[in-house]
Formats: sequence, structure tokens, C-alpha cells
Amino acid sequence: MNNALISALCVALLAGCGGSPEPVPSQEFDDVVALEPPPGYEFIAVGDSEPVHDWEIRLSSDWPDLIDYDPGVGAGMVIQSGMGDRDPLKPSMGRFDEFCAEVAAAVPLEEGVSRVEALPRRLIDDGPACGLAWQQGEGETAQVVMRWDLCRRDGCWRIVIKGAEGRDHVRGEFLTSLETLRFVPRPVVGDDVVVPSPEPSPSATKS
Repeated sequence: MNNALISALCVALLAGCGGSPEPVPSQEFDDVVALEPPPGYEFIAVGDSEPVHDWEIRLSSDWPDLIDYDPGVGAGMVIQSGMGDRDPLKPSMGRFDEFCAEVAAAVPLEEGVSRVEALPRRLIDDGPACGLAWQQGEGETAQVVMRWDLCRRDGCWRIVIKGAEGRDHVRGEFLTSLETLRFVPRPVVGDDVVVPSPEPSPSATKS
């Protein structure tokens, strides 16, 4: 076979098979989150309806034995996945900047929101995140809210931390907990694979 024919065959094979195909958005890219909750709080899954999966950090029933302060009412954290289109190649920073600008424009228009401030860009595990802080509500039930948005190969995520009602801050334990957040692959559930034992070789059975 001459060189020209070999080259043509290689080109045809690459065109037909695609060489290295582009990743396709699918369930295989779905991740879940793991983190260490603050003392006196628990980290639980509260929703699993495609495409959104929710997790919460909420006060545990045995908190009086674990913390020595009044936690107040309403403090906690919510983590949501499936908040935007999937991008298995990760969104470009230009697109991410547009996404963050849209969030920053939309939040001040929501009911009960005031005193909106932009938070510094940061990394949450492997993803760049943009954030906002604001006051939600008025008077004795007003809460400080901090929100970060980030986009990864399995879509966009939203993380919201709320301070207790009537207090002007978010406790540092929640921000420390956020530092421990990691994205991990979703466990795959399937049938067990049974590998048969090899047949003994004739030489091994000879006396």
C-alpha cells in the first residue's frame, strides 16, 4: 500500500470516528457536594428533582449540647445545582462575566431586598464564583444574606448563606464551612460485576 493511500485512509478514519469526540452533556457529569457543617448544625439533602438537587445546613436537634450561643432563627445555608445550562467544557470567562452581571442586575429587583453589595470574586473548590450580599426584609425579622454563583461542567450552582433574623451579620462558622465545600462525583448505582474464576491449568492439576 503506497503512502498516498495510507494517508487518505487515515484521514477517512479520523473523519468518520471523530478522533477525540467532544464531551456531551449527560448524567455522567453530575456532581454532588460534600462539606463540614458548623458545630450544632447538620448537612442534609432536601430535594432531588431533576435537574435541581438541593442541600441544606440547618440547626440540628442536639444543638444545645454543641454550641454555647443563641443561634437565633433562620440562620443556615442552601446549596442548589441545576441552576443553569450544562457546559461540559466549562463556560468561558466572558460568558461567566455576563452570567454574573445578570445576577447582579436581577437580585436588587427582588421583593424585600435592600443594601445590595458585590462580594469579591473567589474560588469555591474548583470553580470561580461571583457573590452578592444584601439585607432581606425589614425590622426584627431582617436577615443578612450572602449568595455565590458558579458555573461548572455540570451546570451552574447557587450557594446562599443567611444570618439569623434581626442580626446584622452572618456567623463566621458558615463561611468557614463554605471553605470545606468540595464537588464530588455522584455515586453510580448498578449491577454487581462478577468475574469468573479462571480455570486451573492442566499443569497445575497434575500430581
